[in-house]
Amino acid sequence: MAKMRIHKTRLIFWLSMLLVLLLPCEYAYAERRSPSNKSGLSRESFPHGFVFGTATSAFQVEGMTDKDGRGPSIWDTFIKQPGIVVDNSTPAVTVDQYHLYKQDIDLMKDLNFDAYRFSISWSRIFPNGTGEVNWKGVDYYNRLINYMLKSGMDDPGNVTFPKALLDTTRVKYYEGYLSELNKAINEGANVGGYFAWSLLDNFEWRLGFTSRFGIIYVDYKTLKRYPKKSAYWFKGLLNQHSKH
Repeated sequence: MAKMRIHKTRLIFWLSMLLVLLLPCEYAYAERRSPSNKSGLSRESFPHGFVFGTATSAFQVEGMTDKDGRGPSIWDTFIKQPGIVVDNSTPAVTVDQYHLYKQDIDLMKDLNFDAYRFSISWSRIFPNGTGEVNWKGVDYYNRLINYMLKSGMDDPGNVTFPKALLDTTRVKYYEGYLSELNKAINEGANVGGYFAWSLLDNFEWRLGFTSRFGIIYVDYKTLKRYPKKSAYWFKGLLNQHSKH
């Protein structure tokens, strides 16, 4: 019996390791198994000019927190307290959108989104809070916005201070939410757009890297991006052929 238990334990271990190794592949090939749109929603379900986008927060995705002239923000100071972040991670690199912004915008375009709601890290622009401008920070946001415009993402920014199961749950969430939003619009609500939160798995404040809310999976070791089922669900919903 003891020998049987050992074999069973080893089998469970190796199956678990196989799941971990195959997980990125599950996202990379999710398009082939992307969930159907049971609600019947499409672009035509929403008013002309309705904007579909996705969103992130600068602190959660940019990285480069103490480089290229960026000064500390309140959150930089806050998370240095022991035990504040559950996994003791930091946003020093997070998903490095500071360097990989073109790749992320290309992904949004491929998924048929119209716009990207990003936020600006003011301590990257004004490292001391006021006064002297950090032009490296200004240049970064100029590059980001210019590439968005070049790619047709025409709503440049917003100034603001068990994974497979999670994926299926998120698809149901987005489908249900947009169905109810569509009903509200048809009943007279004045809504001009919807921005999915969030584009990428990232540094989730005090949860660190322990929770993943992005429609795109990020391998934190390699920083490679893999669209999830929810991303491909949006791609189907926002098919360019049905775009107003």
